[in-house]
Amino acid sequence: MSKKASALYKGMPLKLADIVVGDTLGTGTFSRVRIARHKASGKYMALKILKKAEIIRLKQVDHIMSEKSILQAINHPMISLCTARARMTSTSTCTWSS
Repeated sequence: MSKKASALYKGMPLKLADIVVGDTLGTGTFSRVRIARHKASGKYMALKILKKAEIIRLKQVDHIMSEKSILQAINHPMISLCTARARMTSTSTCTWSS
C-alpha cells in the first residue's frame, strides 16, 4: 500500500463510531483481525482487536511493541500501515489499517 493511500486517515480523528465492523479475517492468541469500512469514505480497512489482559498475562508486551515499531518502519505494498488506534474497553484495544 502506498503512503498516499494511507494518508486518507492522517489527521482525521477516527472513532469506533466512524466505522462499520464486519467479519473476522483471522484470529491469534491475543488478537482478532476484522474487516471494517469507514462510513464517510467507504474505504475498507483491517481492524486488529487486541486483548490487553492476555498480552500482559502471557508477558508479550515487549513483543507487541516490537511488532508495532517494525510495521511502522516497513514500506511495502503487501503490509498494512497502522493509521489509528482506540481503546474499546479497559481490557481491549483496536488498531485499524488502510
